[in-house]
Amino acid sequence: MHASRWILLLLSPMALLVFSEIAAHENSARAVGSDAVDSCSKDDLLRPTRKPSRLVGEEDPALDRFCQSPDALPTRVDCAPTLTDTVAVRNFLPPPVIVANLPHLRLDIVLTRMENQAVSGGGISVDPEDYYDSPWATWYIESSVSTSSIPAVGDDPFGLPVPPNPGEVWDNLDHANALYQGIIENGCSASTVFDVSLDSAVIRYDGATLGDVLLFDEVVGTGFFVFAYTIRATDEDGAVSDFLFSGDARAYCTGQASF
Repeated sequence: MHASRWILLLLSPMALLVFSEIAAHENSARAVGSDAVDSCSKDDLLRPTRKPSRLVGEEDPALDRFCQSPDALPTRVDCAPTLTDTVAVRNFLPPPVIVANLPHLRLDIVLTRMENQAVSGGGISVDPEDYYDSPWATWYIESSVSTSSIPAVGDDPFGLPVPPNPGEVWDNLDHANALYQGIIENGCSASTVFDVSLDSAVIRYDGATLGDVLLFDEVVGTGFFVFAYTIRATDEDGAVSDFLFSGDARAYCTGQASF
């Protein structure tokens, strides 16, 4: 499986979004969270893992132009930012060791993989000539304890096109995939609870909802995590697909108090 790049071609003012070389299709699906250990979380969304994850991506000028183009995104949907900063190992040390210099707690949640699996009726697919027929996923994550976050409270959800045809897998996503960045000021503690709620949906470009989920979870202190969840979506003709989403998260102490 090789590293992916997204190529976005703005073909007209109404822009047909073309993803090519977006992700190697896995012949054998990765077991999401195979490095995870047991967790007592609410919805078991964020599962601790011993293996540090690669959450850092690269800025893409073509994607930036797309996100700023009129009518490129569904109404009231924004592009997510891209994480570009690495985090030193010391930021994950036990909080009593580093709290004097890094007093705040930060949580980053990043999407890395999307999959479209047919369930019935051939699954949900898209007319490649009709941009407005394309299915999208949206994400809105918030926390009751964060003092600063991206998105901020009341912001529009983040969104991306999803694999448009059954059997497609987009892996190694590394642009516009930072679904959440949150900070608890003066929260660097082994006992600090960082709760999150995830409101996620699969929609048509016109905003029609095909399926959605609302999930709650929390992490305690610092560490690395994986997440995975499924949205079962039904289109206007009764075709059904399971859309699988997964990625990585990290909680660490930082000197940054706000965004």
